[in-house]
Amino acid sequence: MVVSTLSLALVAYLGVQRSGFRELLGLSNIELRGEEPWLLPASILSTSLVLLVPALVLGLVLGRSGRARTSRRGFISAASLALFVLFLDLDLLRSVGRHLAEVAHVALLPEGHVAGGDFGQWARMLAEWFCVAVLASSAVAWTAERFARDVAAALSPLLRQVIGWSCAVVTLALVAVPHLMHQAWRNTGLHERLYGALLFDLRVTPAAADDAAQADPVLRSLYPRLRRAYRAAFPALGAGKPASAAPLSLVARPPNVILVVTESLRRDVFGAELMPRLTHWAQAGLTATQHDAGTIYSESGLFALLYGRSPAVFHQTLNAGVPPQLCVTLRASGYECAYFSGHPKVWMRREEFVNPQTMDHFVHDDRGSWPEWDQKALDGMVEMVSHSDKPIFAIVLLMSSHFEYQYPPGYAIDLPVSDSTWHVTSLRALGPEAELPQRNRYRNCMRFIDDMVADAIARLDPQRNLVVFTGDHGESINDDGRYTHGYSFAEVITQTPLAMVGPGVQPGRLDHPTYHQDVLPSLLHVLRGEAVSVPHVHGVDWFSTAEPDSALLAHSPPGERVIETQLRTRGLRLRLDLDSRAPELTVLGFEDGLGHLVATPDLGQGGEDQLVQALEAQLLTLRR
Repeated sequence: MVVSTLSLALVAYLGVQRSGFRELLGLSNIELRGEEPWLLPASILSTSLVLLVPALVLGLVLGRSGRARTSRRGFISAASLALFVLFLDLDLLRSVGRHLAEVAHVALLPEGHVAGGDFGQWARMLAEWFCVAVLASSAVAWTAERFARDVAAALSPLLRQVIGWSCAVVTLALVAVPHLMHQAWRNTGLHERLYGALLFDLRVTPAAADDAAQADPVLRSLYPRLRRAYRAAFPALGAGKPASAAPLSLVARPPNVILVVTESLRRDVFGAELMPRLTHWAQAGLTATQHDAGTIYSESGLFALLYGRSPAVFHQTLNAGVPPQLCVTLRASGYECAYFSGHPKVWMRREEFVNPQTMDHFVHDDRGSWPEWDQKALDGMVEMVSHSDKPIFAIVLLMSSHFEYQYPPGYAIDLPVSDSTWHVTSLRALGPEAELPQRNRYRNCMRFIDDMVADAIARLDPQRNLVVFTGDHGESINDDGRYTHGYSFAEVITQTPLAMVGPGVQPGRLDHPTYHQDVLPSLLHVLRGEAVSVPHVHGVDWFSTAEPDSALLAHSPPGERVIETQLRTRGLRLRLDLDSRAPELTVLGFEDGLGHLVATPDLGQGGEDQLVQALEAQLLTLRR
């Protein structure tokens, strides 16, 4: 059984290595140093062994009872399950950037299939890995058992015992040793990323908790300072701050406010080639040329827009039952709030702040195709704002540009395109060869979005409607070697266009970084004609505040344990995981614009000071 277990662990390790694990960790710009070339595979092999230990124990217990056939079947069954879970989790992590537990959370949502695609592709994936796991377990166990039996027959009882105990010692060493060698890792970010990608964190004490374990001299100095900054801010971050119900002093009939949010909208498409009509429309108002959602998922992007808060406090705010600040402020100022979309009603807690209770008009229609959803949403918005006796704050969430980018046949201009749909396309099967057909689909979809949104805006009175057009986040189309979004803070995933046109908005450009959480205070400034102070809002007013020199991008995944962040300041990008339940943080290393790990820069004392001060400033904003 021990030989079978070691053999299966080797099979699992080879499977992990062939899956593109190095690319998954973002190691294209990193050279492994010191002990890292063997520690990396040893840690993977160790985790595979731990998964197989229950199968070994089960087989040995049944074997001791004298039931050899039952022992063999029990071992193969348990080993097959272990390999199935390992390979499935790795496949999901590689294709969608999330572990099995998080993907299952999405799949169990009432309309999880809308973003997950048809069940058929997932069923095929499950069946494939199940077959691979069963066949591998059966073949390896049978071969190893035959080999061990033949070898044992030629050995004396004493030598068999020695070899058996030696295998047991080797197994224990493989399980334990890699996770005890914290100080052998030269790159702490790589070390932490590795354990974030593995199914289990088998370290007794994470390396992050031991400053002396930092082989990197920069991180050895920087890590405790970052941790102290987070510990100082932590007590004030746990509670969700209430919304302010103070009204604005507005003219008798203020303009309608229309927020059009487009799924997965890349910043580089906003130009004369793919979006000529909206680009021309935006010239009459304000365009933010360096805009960033500050996050990587739909629910947190809309949260930042409606609350003016960082997605780092997503769960804290919703746990406190706080309604959207923008809706509260505008309703107190005489507006009615309306929501139009076919996007799933229940989606990663978005239903807790966008629902019939927080909106005066909640219009959800998901009949037909995604383009039909979007057309009906825009038509409904135009109809309401054109005939309402009260000013309307309307939110329109468009779905067509979500992977795999749907559009009417007449927009099939760039060819070739993938001839499949999201209901059958598997992200795990997309490689470099899929970039051109997927990119062409996206480009065609952008032309459709341009016409559809521009047509809706053209039906509105420009003197009575203030329109904001943006995306919930961006999208990668193999820019970083992967597809879609949600798995990293690569700039192509976080950056998205933003244009604001209407009464009170002077034509112009903002050529410095701006973020979704800034939209609320800036929009209120336009409506009021002067700066408006709203408690607990983290964004800055573009019209009255100096350009910020740092930002903390964030996403709060399900589970509410970790807040994934990237600190950006002075050209540096530092990945941090903040523990939301304890005053601890983990440094996942410095990154480039594609979210790939890079070598720790030589910051010098001044550079370290600036980085720590940037984190302190961002945490101070979150405490506000």
